Amino acid sequence: MTELARGVWLVSQLDAMALDEDEHAPHVVLVVDDELGPGPAAGPFHGAVRALAAAEHLEAALNDGGFDPPVRTQVVRLFSPRH
Repeated sequence: MTELARGVWLVSQLDAMALDEDEHAPHVVLVVDDELGPGPAAGPFHGAVRALAAAEHLEAALNDGGFDPPVRTQVVRLFSPRH
């Protein structure tokens, strides 16, 4: 295995581990305002997929009222130190 192939393999393994950990880590959904920045959060949700689904529903519900500019959401992972 060449040096480049080993580097590609290592990056691929680290990426897979990070995605697997993200899938199960707690996430929150932030409401984002262009002028005020991030606002209130919803959650925590168990895993990124659930948080992304919640963000989609929340954004659709908030934008149903016709805010100008439209409300945006952002999914953020919660980190906690491991013991």
